[in-house]
Amino acid sequence: MDILKDLERKIARNVRGMDAGTLFRHPVFRKYVDDTVTGILNVCYRKCGRKNPPQISIRLLHDGKSEVTAMTDSSTEIILNTANTIIQNGKTLQIQFQCALGCVAHEISHILFLDGPGWVQFLTQMRNTGDIPEMSFADSTLRAAYEEMKENLRGKEEARVLLAPQAKWLGNALNDAVDEYLLCRLISGYYKKCLYMVRSVIFSEAVSLEESEADLKGLSPSGKAMGFVVLLMNQVLLYAKHGKMKLGSYDGVLLPDLSLIQDMIDRCRYSNETVELQKCVVSILTVLWKYNREVLKEYEKSTETEDGEEDKSVESSEEEKPAGRDADRKTEEKESDTKPEDGKEKETKSSLEDLVKRMAESCGADEYMPDDSCGELAREEPVDGISSGAELPGEEAIAAARDGEILMPEESMDSNEESGESGRDPELERLIKGAARELAVADTERGRASRLAMDACIFKERLDAEHDFHRDINLKVIRAAAATARNRDAYERLYREVGPVAKACSRRLSHEIRERKETERRKGLYYGRLDRGSLLREDGKNFYRNSTPFDRIDLCVCLLLDESGSMESFGRIPAMKKMAVVVDAFARELAIPCLIAGHSTDNALQMEIYDYREFESLSKQDSFQIMKTQARNQNRDGLAIEYCVHRLQERTERNRLLIVVSDGEPFDPCGRYPYTGEAAVADMKRVIKKARVSGIRVVGAAIGSDRERIREIYGKQYFLNIDDLDTMPGAIVSLIKNYIVV
Repeated sequence: MDILKDLERKIARNVRGMDAGTLFRHPVFRKYVDDTVTGILNVCYRKCGRKNPPQISIRLLHDGKSEVTAMTDSSTEIILNTANTIIQNGKTLQIQFQCALGCVAHEISHILFLDGPGWVQFLTQMRNTGDIPEMSFADSTLRAAYEEMKENLRGKEEARVLLAPQAKWLGNALNDAVDEYLLCRLISGYYKKCLYMVRSVIFSEAVSLEESEADLKGLSPSGKAMGFVVLLMNQVLLYAKHGKMKLGSYDGVLLPDLSLIQDMIDRCRYSNETVELQKCVVSILTVLWKYNREVLKEYEKSTETEDGEEDKSVESSEEEKPAGRDADRKTEEKESDTKPEDGKEKETKSSLEDLVKRMAESCGADEYMPDDSCGELAREEPVDGISSGAELPGEEAIAAARDGEILMPEESMDSNEESGESGRDPELERLIKGAARELAVADTERGRASRLAMDACIFKERLDAEHDFHRDINLKVIRAAAATARNRDAYERLYREVGPVAKACSRRLSHEIRERKETERRKGLYYGRLDRGSLLREDGKNFYRNSTPFDRIDLCVCLLLDESGSMESFGRIPAMKKMAVVVDAFARELAIPCLIAGHSTDNALQMEIYDYREFESLSKQDSFQIMKTQARNQNRDGLAIEYCVHRLQERTERNRLLIVVSDGEPFDPCGRYPYTGEAAVADMKRVIKKARVSGIRVVGAAIGSDRERIREIYGKQYFLNIDDLDTMPGAIVSLIKNYIVV
């Protein structure tokens, strides 16, 4: 029991010391995110009358240097960097956890509602040909700006290089708002709160327009124009998601532009129609055109200057060339003189792309939007999502928002919640305790493995002092490694078959024990009711009680499995695994301390005990590890039984039961004393007798043709036939019941 108390102390210490890095890297968090994604998708599909939601894989990173925040291909995968700035800006672990889940929910909204093919087509056309939707504006200034922008897009590569990424970013911002809104119409409660927490952190960390504009002082006209584009795009994201901008005390030249952008966003804020959102993007680009025009002019001037300088250098080099060249050579030189234009165009494109990249970094752009390299989304058939655009009509959606149905973060959470002081998060606490427990179990298991190895050495030294039969055989206890997914699946398949028997028997036995305790009279007590029949006792134990408090079943069990090569035949290994699962399940149901171990020897004079399940099992991993049982090499049953008897003798339970599963054929020809034939059987009988004298019940279990041999070794009344796999679970449970004392 000391190991369990030590485990609880470690768990408490790990809970107190849990930080974001430890939690987000732990498999418990990964599993929680997987379950969250599956659960949200199932709920959304069910509410929309759809079936077969997509299977989404989750890739988690925790890299503070990575530029990835959270992204999805809108079809098969979500990538979340739990060290991104949004999550790390949370003031407490609770806020960081909720922001992480909010980022996941955000990406799910894109999987459900983003029209990937529609946006791929829109962005590809703008980037390759400059085609954009036809628009009409009542305002003459906007109409002229639109026509000029459209003409530049169709005629100038530089314009397409500059504006296409901006269109992608604006589409990102608008889809963020629309997709989150639609998701919040389908889910409520905790995950909705997590989405709002992300919004709250983003808005609180955003720099106001007043502060941002101060950084533009001293820049050139084109530099200032580029800065204005970045500032306006940032406010687009804030207004689309929050319904308000973060201006501070700003009263500068961008106010009219901001007013126009607000009206444009309001007209499509709750629409899931791709064409409407794309028109909104073009409208906002039209507002931004006067600033982008300045950027393009500056680049055109710099390009013309570079062209003139290169032309002069080419002319001077021609004058210096020798006159004696043939006509073909001159023709080649002239042709080569005309080629640098393509290079210059690429150079201009490259410099513009660098500019766009810097703009994107300034805006904090998230590259989830599809592009021409995203093959999964660039297909003609629609993505299997819920992107029909029929969730809510626009007017109804706006009315719902005005009625407070869709709240902004600052309206949905009070100041205490934003600061992480709103009380404890049950989801987070459960996850922290799970991660803390697994870390504590791993640490305890490392210590346990060391103690088992040391104990085995001490036991073997003492045994060698008693007799020489195993003197030159080394004893090694191997604590089984963590179970694999295959082990877990194999265990669960067997448990579905035999688990109900163990559960039913344990419930029935628990009921019988309680009834017996309620009616049973306990005599020989120092206090209670006076027992007339014990008046002559001189030790003071003259009292009795009719009932005793329910404490625990006073029994421990050890199951020893023969893993020699001969167990491979006649279905012995599958039957042995099934028996182990029955014993494990029954012991777990009634909290009976249970040790399950296998044994085998190798050709290097070494006896190996495979410790699958310990008496104080710390996790279900012990159960899954049983599935690692297999046929290995030779076997020294006497040494293995003697070790298990040693382990049982260390226990404090009144009843101790050892069940040995083998084929009754000990065989290990190595060492000074070969362990074969009647000599080996005689050693087994000696060890069994010694164990029974010390109060340990030893029972032999046999499969098939091994029955007679096992009955001879263990005795008729201590023999269990597990040949019939259908009746075996009940037989094993009945055997254990016979030795239960409360």
